[in-house]
Amino acid sequence: MNNRGEKLFSIWWFINLALVGMVAIAGVFLFFNKEVNTMNFESTLIYNNIVSCVVENGFINLSLINDSSFFKKCNINENLFNLNGQYYLSINFSSDSSSISESKGNPQLKQDCLRDEKNVQKIQAKSYPSCFSSNENVYYYDNGIVKSGQLYVFVGTSENGGIAKQ
Repeated sequence: MNNRGEKLFSIWWFINLALVGMVAIAGVFLFFNKEVNTMNFESTLIYNNIVSCVVENGFINLSLINDSSFFKKCNINENLFNLNGQYYLSINFSSDSSSISESKGNPQLKQDCLRDEKNVQKIQAKSYPSCFSSNENVYYYDNGIVKSGQLYVFVGTSENGGIAKQ
């Protein structure tokens, strides 16, 4: 029997095991320490949630915009939209005969996003807010007559998402 060969083989076996273990640990560490920026997705998601709540089949529910239970009816946590918070929401409806405007949250986010839109070179910062806004053509009833108007929704967020955790 050749014991010398078995001893040499077992040393390489443990070195390979240690190397594979270190690579696995390093891979898991790198994967779970990666920062995740969800601001773009989050602002778009909030926008879509609000529009789908306020507009149904192309018709806007004007009474819902000024309703004190707007956030509850639209399944949005109202506590997130405070003056010093990380979220901002502005809803504007305008037509020939009426205009409604509501906003809630940190207005500095809107100013930062509008400043970024005017700037030719986009501002690059780790926690710079992300905003999403769009106009929607909607219909509404005015004394039983169908009329059209514009719904403008602006959503800003500076919630960065942090480190991915299980």
